[in-house]
Amino acid sequence: MDLVALFKALATTKEYKFVYGTRPFLNYEATLQTLSSGEYMVLMFPAETVKVYDHKPVPEFFEYKIIFQLAQAFDSDGTKASLDETYYQKHVRRLKDLETLIGTFEKDFLCTNNLTGVRSRTFPEINLMAPNIDAMNCELTFQGPNI
Repeated sequence: MDLVALFKALATTKEYKFVYGTRPFLNYEATLQTLSSGEYMVLMFPAETVKVYDHKPVPEFFEYKIIFQLAQAFDSDGTKASLDETYYQKHVRRLKDLETLIGTFEKDFLCTNNLTGVRSRTFPEINLMAPNIDAMNCELTFQGPNI
């Protein structure tokens, strides 16, 4: 299962920019992207895969853990994320909307690909990387077929 291709396809469908890699690569690629007002970016870290054998010689199923971020540099009125904003201002301007959008992205990813969600943890992160973007993080664990 090519999780990167699946994530990129969903991001493209939603017209979100997409970058993939470890934090140094994400930072570099995020600086190459220009986020305008109303645009979002999905940043995906490499997945962790666990084979679940259930006392059999062949894996019964795979369990995957993916950490991804949905980021935004501007809020809907065009205000750019700033180091001068309070955390509450960031919450009101971007983070609460990002939390809703990342939940929808997560649900769409699982449903579109017929995967079984196990658990999800979301948390905000502000003033990220060189472009100073605010993001909602999602750590998603799900089960997929033994392919």
